[in-house]
Amino acid sequence: RSGQSLNALEYVVQLMLNTNPSTRAKVTIDTENYRQKQQERLKAIINKAIEYVKRTKKIYRFDPMSAKDRKFIHQYFKEIGGFDTFSEGEGAMRKVGVKLSIDKN
Repeated sequence: RSGQSLNALEYVVQLMLNTNPSTRAKVTIDTENYRQKQQERLKAIINKAIEYVKRTKKIYRFDPMSAKDRKFIHQYFKEIGGFDTFSEGEGAMRKVGVKLSIDKN
């Protein structure tokens, strides 16, 4: 569910590979293009959030999600510009919020 098995497997493999602190490796494990499909699903949700924020001028809060998904959302909004993102909540209930950026010019 939500890539939890892939994330757990990545964590275990990284622990096994990174026993030597002088050499660190970042591991990404994917199966049946799950990661790419997940990013496409997130982009669809992001587009709905963009429309909501533009139309209402209110904050949109995404459902709680994994750290990787939150990071993707923050980066995506940074690339398109015009919005500010923030994270709130703790642990498994941590979520991303987005609002229109206040132009400081």
